[in-house]
Amino acid sequence: MRSRLRTIVLLALLPFAPPALRAQEDANRAWDAGDVETAWRLYSARLAEDSSDVRALHRLGLIAAWAGRYDQSLALFDRLLRLAPANREAVVDRARVRAWQGHTADAVRALDTLLAAAPDYLPALEARAQFLGWAGEYRSAVATYERLGEILPENRSIQSSRAQILSWAARLEESIALYDSLVRSDPTDLATRRALGQVLGWAGRLDSSAVVYGGLLAADSTDLDAWAGLARTRSWRGRLKAAEVTWRRVLALDSGNVPALVGLGQTLRWQGRDAASRAVLARARRLAPNDPDVRTQWRWTDVAFRPRTGASFTYESDSDDNGIGTLAARASWRAAPRLDLRVHGYWRWLEQRGATGFTQEAHGGMLELALLVEPGWTLTAGAGASGSDVPGAETHVRFAARLATPAREPVVATVSVTGEPLDATAQLVRTGVTVRQGALDVRAAPAGGWTLTGAVSAARFDGTEANTRVAGAAGVSRRFRRAWNVGAAVRVFGFSKDLSDGYFDPDLYAVLEVPLRWEREIRWLTPVLEAAPGLQQVGSDGNVSAVARVRGELQLTVAPGRYFAIAGGYSTLGMALFASDVGDYRYGYLTVGGGWRF
Repeated sequence: MRSRLRTIVLLALLPFAPPALRAQEDANRAWDAGDVETAWRLYSARLAEDSSDVRALHRLGLIAAWAGRYDQSLALFDRLLRLAPANREAVVDRARVRAWQGHTADAVRALDTLLAAAPDYLPALEARAQFLGWAGEYRSAVATYERLGEILPENRSIQSSRAQILSWAARLEESIALYDSLVRSDPTDLATRRALGQVLGWAGRLDSSAVVYGGLLAADSTDLDAWAGLARTRSWRGRLKAAEVTWRRVLALDSGNVPALVGLGQTLRWQGRDAASRAVLARARRLAPNDPDVRTQWRWTDVAFRPRTGASFTYESDSDDNGIGTLAARASWRAAPRLDLRVHGYWRWLEQRGATGFTQEAHGGMLELALLVEPGWTLTAGAGASGSDVPGAETHVRFAARLATPAREPVVATVSVTGEPLDATAQLVRTGVTVRQGALDVRAAPAGGWTLTGAVSAARFDGTEANTRVAGAAGVSRRFRRAWNVGAAVRVFGFSKDLSDGYFDPDLYAVLEVPLRWEREIRWLTPVLEAAPGLQQVGSDGNVSAVARVRGELQLTVAPGRYFAIAGGYSTLGMALFASDVGDYRYGYLTVGGGWRF
């Protein structure tokens, strides 16, 4: 009341006050109103009249720092502290300027000197905790916030800052507990509820995060921060379509929201829609060309638009006396924002060992065009040729056409028509077997780590004579504990003829498996183990028998895009056989290889 009365009296007497006092009050009013340009001009005039005006020096120092003129700001604070060395507020604000410059260690040292004389000076303690957090010294920052909390246990701002530092220190459960207690004590604190939703997302508790953001939006459907948080949560959960819709909701409320443009661009890129992502990020670049998140996401899209090349080599030896070495190369170029030009080729050396052993060579290549059609459809068409060193062998035409539905959808379907030689063994190359096939593949990924697959196909095999095959497959699997995957799969096919062209062609083959897979990345090593017991029937008049297969692989990553791998397996399944008669079949193989991406 006294302060308000004093202000009223001063305003009433201001017309009769000396010019210097009127100039000072004008400067103070400009400062209180946030008019920093006018305040700078008036305080500068005041300082010209009285170079010892501590308030003018202090506020001019802050204004200069806000404008990024740090050297000028520090010079003003140094003048102030020479006049008033015991001015604690000025010491803290000068340290703040040093922290803004990036010299956090120097800022903390200045505050420590002040706190040695005044250990409970709250502005210095709070600034120290903040600067330590900026510097990544989270343990010391948390300790300082705990000291502040002991002095002011009911101060929500301090507890909220402490929760934030805990999250930065990856002590997420502690941060969540603190934020949760603050929300329970005051459910109307929207900023704290938003922060709780964010940290829950960082902790991988995505359902809980979505609930928090949903509560905020139920109270205020125009809360942009809550919409953005919900969009991020949905994208992290892999619900890319829902995330896209949510980001677009934010942009409908604020078309110039740069973080939302960045989030939408990232989500579109995760959907495989690189051209759409680039268009959105181009808008963000026009609005904020120097924003670090914009620049980071733009660099990610650059990867998709750059020419890419790669090569790989594998050699396999199996228990059927086959040796197969394959050298493959590929390249792609984004010829237009939504058009990929791809080329790939291979050379294969094949050996049939044994008493009547022989070797063959096969090679082939294809040029493909891939058109990306919004919102995420992919249409691919390609043609090429394949040949071998078999005397008198003809050159075979290779072709492929595929149409895939958007990958962002929970159900993805691919329709394909392909034609290629079946040159997996030396015997097949010598016979000159080719395959033309039409297929439909469907893959669904409902919530909870489940995956459903299905496929049907019809194919024509041409060798010594034509042979047709009709096939179908279905499977279900579920990932749990990140590294494990378990499921069930069934495959059925049948050929019209029983030939001796070197491939497995019974009139009926059916197999039911229960595969269990373990895969884990351990730094630069990726081990994979897989076992699949099951039942099979070979031939329409055959008996059902128990079968199993096991497989192991170890991949060594030597650099991004460069790896070496060794794999081996053992199987009693009939479809591992390149012959018509099964009998008591056992099959084993060992493969070594590597790949390079440039």
